[in-house]
Amino acid sequence: MRNRENKLIVALICVVMALSSVSARIARGEASFAKLWEMRRTIPLVAKDGVIVAGWPNMENQTLFACFDSKTGNQLWKEGKREPINWDAIRADNFQREGDRLFVLQREGDKYSFNCFNKNDGKQIWSLGMLDDINPEKMPFVDGNNFYLIQHGIIQCFDSRNGQLLWKAGTGSGPLKRMAGTYKGLQFWTGNHVMCIDLKTKSQLWATPQNDCPLAPKNLDGMTGNTPCFVGDYIFFLGHDCDVAGGLSIFCRNIFTGKTKVKLDRPFGMVTTKEFFISVVSTGHGNFSMYAFDPESGTKAWETRVERTVREFMFSIEDMFVRTKFGENQTTLAILCDTKTGRELSVTNLGEGVTNIIQDGELLFVESKNKTTCYKISR
Repeated sequence: MRNRENKLIVALICVVMALSSVSARIARGEASFAKLWEMRRTIPLVAKDGVIVAGWPNMENQTLFACFDSKTGNQLWKEGKREPINWDAIRADNFQREGDRLFVLQREGDKYSFNCFNKNDGKQIWSLGMLDDINPEKMPFVDGNNFYLIQHGIIQCFDSRNGQLLWKAGTGSGPLKRMAGTYKGLQFWTGNHVMCIDLKTKSQLWATPQNDCPLAPKNLDGMTGNTPCFVGDYIFFLGHDCDVAGGLSIFCRNIFTGKTKVKLDRPFGMVTTKEFFISVVSTGHGNFSMYAFDPESGTKAWETRVERTVREFMFSIEDMFVRTKFGENQTTLAILCDTKTGRELSVTNLGEGVTNIIQDGELLFVESKNKTTCYKISR
C-alpha cells in the first residue's frame, strides 16, 4: 500500500514539475517560428489581415498579380496585366491594402495611375489616371476610407471607396513628397523635412527645418526599418546631423510640439514596440550593440552586444521582436527576442538566399530563390 502511495506521489510530482516547466516557458514568452506553407515563383508584395498579394512576370512580358490566403497559401484569384511593366520597380511600396480593397500604383507612359481593386476577386473598383508629379517615391497613402497624395506642393485627400476628391490644402510649393502616416489624430509628411498637421483643423502644428532629413529611408547604406516611426508621444526619424561622422542621426521629437528630446546614433537596424525604440548600432572596431530606448524616461531599458550582418530585418510581434542574422553557408537566422529584456527566446533557420521578408502579425513571408515560405509563431 505504501509503495503504491509512494509511486502515486512521485507521479504527481512529475506532473507538477512538467506543468511548472510549461508554465515557466509560457511565462518567459518562449516561442519559435513554424513553417506553414511554401510556394514557388511567387514574389510577395504586400501582406495584411490574413491576405498576401504577390506577383511575377510570365513569358509574354505580362505581370501576373495574385491574391492568396496567408494561413493556407491557397490562391484566391489571379489577374494578368498586359502592359509591359518594369518589374524591378514593382515592389511592396507600390501596393497597399485596406479592408476588402487593394490599391496599386501603376506606370502609364511617363505618368502613373492609382487603382483600386476588390481584394476578393481582383476586379477593378476605380482608377485615378494620368497623375503627374507622382511616382513610387511619392506613393499615395491609404488611411481607412481616405487616401492622400501630394502634387506640386498641394496636399489632396480622396475617398478611398470611390476615388472622389474630398479636399485640398497647401500653397503649391515646397519639397514635401509623401505622407508618412497618421498617429494620435496627427498627420505626418516627409520630403527633405518632417511636417505635422492636426487632422481636426487641417493646420500645421510644427515642421522641422528644410533639408533636415532624407525621405523615409528603408535601406540607407545597409540600414533597414522605416522612419518616421512612433512610440508613445514621440516620433523617431533619420535626420541630418553635422555634429556626427556620416552626418546622420535618429531624432526623437514630441509629436505635439516638435521639440527634440534626444538624438540617437544612426542605426543599422531598428524596430518600434509599444514602449521602446529598439536599435542596432556600431560601437566601433567592428563591434555592435542592440538597445531599447524608452522615450518617456529618456534612458535605455537594456543593452546587449550583438553580431551585425549585412542586412538587418527587424519586426515587432506583441511582446517580442524579431531580428535576423547570417548563419552558416549563407543561411539566414530569425532570432525571436523578448522586448522587455532583449533576451533571445529562439532561433529559426530560414534557409539560404533570403532576399526579402514581409510581416503580417504573427506571420513572416520569406522570399528566397524563387520561392516564398510562410512561418508562424509557435508557442
